[in-house]
Amino acid sequence: RFSTPVQLRQLYDQVFATYDSDLHMDRPQIATHGSVVDASGAWTETLRDRKTGKLSDSQGTYTFALRHNRDGRWLFSRMQWTQSH
Repeated sequence: RFSTPVQLRQLYDQVFATYDSDLHMDRPQIATHGSVVDASGAWTETLRDRKTGKLSDSQGTYTFALRHNRDGRWLFSRMQWTQSH
C-alpha cells in the first residue's frame, strides 16, 4: 500500500527503471456517487525486464475513484490494482 506522493514517485521510478510495460485496460464501468466517480475494469500487461529481456504476463482488475473538487478539478482519491492468480 502506497499513500503519499513521495511513496508513489519512488515506486514508479523503480518500476520504470527496471521494466518496459505494454499495458492494456478495458473500457471502464462507471458509477457515480455525488461528487465521486468510480471507474473499474480489467487489465492485461506484458513486462519486459530491461536487463535480461525476459517477458512476463499479468492480468487483473482495476478500480479508480475520482473526486470532483470545488475548484473544478478531478483528483484521484484511490487507485487499486488487483492481480489475478
